[in-house]
Amino acid sequence: MVRNPKIPNRIWRLMLLEIAALAIPKLHAETIFTVDTVADEIDDDNSDGQCHTLTNACSLRAAIMQANVLSVPLTRINLPAGTYVLTRPPTAGDGDDGGDLNLAAPLNPGQTIDIVGAGSASTIIDANQSDGVIYVAPTRTANISGVTIRNGYPTVGSGGGVFNYGALTITDSTIENNTGYYGGGIHNGGTNTISLVRCVIQNNSAHTGAGIDNEGTLNLDHSIIRSNVAEFQGGGLYVGLYAYATVRYSTFSNNNAQFGGAIYNDDNHQNRVFILDSTLSQNSANDSGGGIENAGYLYVVNSTISGGYANKNGGGIGNSYAAFLYNTSVIGNDADHDRDESGGIGGGIYTGSFSTFVAVNSLIAANTIGNTLAYDDCDGPLQVYGWNLFGEIADCTFTGNGDAARGLVSLNTIGPLQDNGGPTPTHALLRGSEAIDSTTMQGCVDETGAQVTADQRGAPRIAGARCDVGAFEYGAVIDLIFKNGFD
Repeated sequence: MVRNPKIPNRIWRLMLLEIAALAIPKLHAETIFTVDTVADEIDDDNSDGQCHTLTNACSLRAAIMQANVLSVPLTRINLPAGTYVLTRPPTAGDGDDGGDLNLAAPLNPGQTIDIVGAGSASTIIDANQSDGVIYVAPTRTANISGVTIRNGYPTVGSGGGVFNYGALTITDSTIENNTGYYGGGIHNGGTNTISLVRCVIQNNSAHTGAGIDNEGTLNLDHSIIRSNVAEFQGGGLYVGLYAYATVRYSTFSNNNAQFGGAIYNDDNHQNRVFILDSTLSQNSANDSGGGIENAGYLYVVNSTISGGYANKNGGGIGNSYAAFLYNTSVIGNDADHDRDESGGIGGGIYTGSFSTFVAVNSLIAANTIGNTLAYDDCDGPLQVYGWNLFGEIADCTFTGNGDAARGLVSLNTIGPLQDNGGPTPTHALLRGSEAIDSTTMQGCVDETGAQVTADQRGAPRIAGARCDVGAFEYGAVIDLIFKNGFD
């Protein structure tokens, strides 16, 4: 370039620096592959950075193979509508080119793979019961959205739909019809994190944790876990040793297991399970804990446990260690459901003699034994604080604030489980219920002692003189346009 003598030296040098900068190739922060075939084909050259198969296409497997070896911070795989059937046989060492789809360990820390489908109704990844569907390796960060993951049957035994050893987020997706020994739908390995947002986990089967087997940290938000069956523990969710699970705005329904129809929290005293603004309904246990069988630390806040049953103890909750209920409704559950010679007690709640069970401002009513009108809301020692209401108290032993923290409620003032607004079904309080405006000056609080400013539906507390007992606030108005919690 010839210099214009009218341009000052300082400006000329800046112009040369800018031209030189433009000539330097820029490092791309993101690579995008768009899949254009449903065929399960491998990449023809895993070193060229191009998603390309021998049939001149970009398959889902080829895109993942390339993403595994790229060094860019983010690789996005766009997955259009279609059914992607995995047809390649499993390979030794869980490699990229056969069996399940493997999101391998990244070359550099922090690298992410995104798989973005067109919606769970139209983008389907189907393992055809030949292996698992998706494996996420240690240290891998991945996001999956808008897909259905189905028909996984892993050769290694666990995580039929998803086997996670990394940091995985799944949104707006369905995990269904998968089978595994631990985790039919999802297995989350120890020390690892999985987040499920607006997902449906259904019709999966396993020995333990049919819907989800969580050995690490689980965040479950605005999701549905239904119709999963475990031979042993945790039809909907199993929480393993040293594991943590937080459930928000979610529904567990029609799940079944030997112990813990919806949720089993295992017997390590480091476990923590938090259930917030959620509903467990119509879950069942062939032994104990129709809704929940708890052997760790359990916290239930602003939630509903309804219509569950156990053939032995604890139609709603069976507890052998430490459980805490805040502003929660336990209604219409049944123990000794099969009425056999083994018997059963604690239609709503069963808690062992040496366990801890704390109830604060909770509604525990209309629970039965043997699917009859023999009411049995609780059996065992309950520490009660604030103001709690029961349908009957014949088999309960009250400590804490004792008789000063408990009363009786009329069953005809509790409505059926139904959609009363919000993301999860609830039992409404009817006019004249003893639960209305009857809590103490302490008000409705959570496990930290903080004031709870909304009921399970998201309707504001307080709607009257004081907040109401249980998960539902009578007279509180919720925006019916957005009643399911989505804008």
